[in-house]
Amino acid sequence: MQLPGMTETIADAIMDWLDDDDEPREFGAEIEYYSALPTPYEPTNGPFESVEQLMLVKGVTPQLLFGSDFNRNMMLDTNEQNAPMATGVDNTQGNMDRGWSAYLTLYSMEKNVDPEGNPRVYLNQTDAQTLHDALTEVLDSDKATFIVAFRQNGRYTNNNPSQPLAGQMPDMSVALQADITSLYALIDEKVQFTDSSQQTIVVDSPWQSANLGSLMLDLPKLMQYCTTTDQEIIPGRVNINQASRVVLEGIPGMQAEWVEAILASRDPDPDQASPTRLHETWLLSEGIVTEISDMEALAPFITAGGDVYRGQIVGYFEDGNTAARAEVFFDATQLLPRVLFWRDISHLGRGFPAASLGVRGG
Repeated sequence: MQLPGMTETIADAIMDWLDDDDEPREFGAEIEYYSALPTPYEPTNGPFESVEQLMLVKGVTPQLLFGSDFNRNMMLDTNEQNAPMATGVDNTQGNMDRGWSAYLTLYSMEKNVDPEGNPRVYLNQTDAQTLHDALTEVLDSDKATFIVAFRQNGRYTNNNPSQPLAGQMPDMSVALQADITSLYALIDEKVQFTDSSQQTIVVDSPWQSANLGSLMLDLPKLMQYCTTTDQEIIPGRVNINQASRVVLEGIPGMQAEWVEAILASRDPDPDQASPTRLHETWLLSEGIVTEISDMEALAPFITAGGDVYRGQIVGYFEDGNTAARAEVFFDATQLLPRVLFWRDISHLGRGFPAASLGVRGG
């Protein structure tokens, strides 16, 4: 519903197309509607095979899906600038120049690996000694101890006095039973645990929001080397370093002032992005989001990178209008990137002037 020009009727119809039943939602459509069309067809009742397949859904038009970008070169050409827009769509900020296609994808993946390309340490594994050994390879001993103790006992909520960690070791025979759902859940917490000398102690987390400078040095490293999921590939998160306003506004829990601050502060060229923005933690370090609980709520939906790339490939004769053009999606989550999707769009023309594609010198 955050997409400009979206209606409840179309939203319900899209959800009906995706679900696996034939019961229409209040404003939706199922096989009874599509089979009665002059050229009948069936909804897939499953995932879309391409963004363009949305045009088969009740109510979706080319204008809504592609806006004024008739030749799909991702910019407004001279002949497209005065094109009529869909009825009732507010285009005062140019949000619909490229239609919904500017905001939608079927492909979004990140490698769940550390900077050296090794699998991150999975914090919710089952053996305490194995977890502690793996953590001490990438974090200092106190941080490894706190994570293992947290897994053994969960967060400590009583008011008994606590102390900083000072080389204590957990009793590795105690079972791991409390899963960590978010890396942010480790910040500002306490745990009570039995150490290797069978003493019960309460300790503070080594990650404290009150010490923001230290936290901003330590938190990116935690993000780089640790994970709460054992998936090799993490799907579907939004890259806050590149996402458009409309997509940012659609993230659950995202506040309007955060969207404005993100758009105002980030570099428009992702290749020039600061090394301090390799993880979404820059929202904290730059004071855009100030509450750890807010970051924890955003965490399942946002990232600062990704490993899927899209491009257009154009073959052309410099002295003529004949051209071949394709849109391609690449998956770089593996050593040898693979083609996820290839679509011939030669029927839309070359799309770009020869001068911008390149011509022979002389």
